[in-house]
Amino acid sequence: MKDKGLTLILKAIDVSLDVQKLLVAVVGLAATLGVAAFLAFLGSRTGAAGLFLFTLLAFIAVWVGLSLLYGMITRMSYLHLTRGQAGAWQEALGYALGHWASLMFTGLVMALAVLGVFLVEVIALLLGRIPYLGELLASLAFLPLTLLNAFALLVVIVGSWLIYPIIAAEGTGVVATIQRVVGLVRKSPGQIVAYIAIAIIVVGFASWIIFGLGYGGALLTAGATVIGAGSRLGRLFGGSWPGMGMYGMPYGFGGMPYRVSLPFTMQLAQLIYAVGIAALVAILVAFPAVFVMSAATATYLTVAESEAAPAQETGAEPKP
Repeated sequence: MKDKGLTLILKAIDVSLDVQKLLVAVVGLAATLGVAAFLAFLGSRTGAAGLFLFTLLAFIAVWVGLSLLYGMITRMSYLHLTRGQAGAWQEALGYALGHWASLMFTGLVMALAVLGVFLVEVIALLLGRIPYLGELLASLAFLPLTLLNAFALLVVIVGSWLIYPIIAAEGTGVVATIQRVVGLVRKSPGQIVAYIAIAIIVVGFASWIIFGLGYGGALLTAGATVIGAGSRLGRLFGGSWPGMGMYGMPYGFGGMPYRVSLPFTMQLAQLIYAVGIAALVAILVAFPAVFVMSAATATYLTVAESEAAPAQETGAEPKP
């Protein structure tokens, strides 16, 4: 791997345009959201207890699905950046399944650890209730605790950017991944923050263009539908897309089933429109999702290489 630093971050753009990774993102997002929507639909057909159960299952489905999907994309991005080829999606899926616990629980454990630190601080600061002595102890603890909490937030917010790349590259478990995150953030906090800022600017600008084109295309399609197929189908399509209600008619999601009785074919058409819109959203989200994972992987490779360089210069063994 010859590229490094900002060059490697910019290379992540080209890596994100790989057709295989984009297809994996589209299919994975569509499947995950589809399962969650189906579970939510089942919950809406049951009572309060069933609604809670199926909603919980929907959240779990999203959590599991996105964790595995991001693990696959990050693994493929890591191979692409280091070897020049992303490898097969089957290999990436097998790798993600083999490290499912790390992918799913590392971020959660980090968040719980910060919560645990906060609770310990609350318990320790009960000493502040001691008359005369308590206020002195609390005031002396203010600066150290503030610095500790700031670092903990830095690890969780900034370090979470490195969780998937570390797992994709090193295959670490939950505890080892957290230790690696803490070490890299402590070693190069400014570098990581700078690369994250660059990635956010790029993905924000790209998303604005992509969603603008997608929404504009949908608007043109709605207009063509009104002119060609008639206002009835135009209003149906318009009501299915946020912000595109045609002439205020009670068609589209939500309004159609409850306000007006429609033939089966019209309801089926609404379902087809909904599937098409969901697929469109998955397509629009695919590049930002892939780029975020690729940029995170490039950030990890850069800071990990800078960490290993001094060890190589002194003849010591670099960290894996």
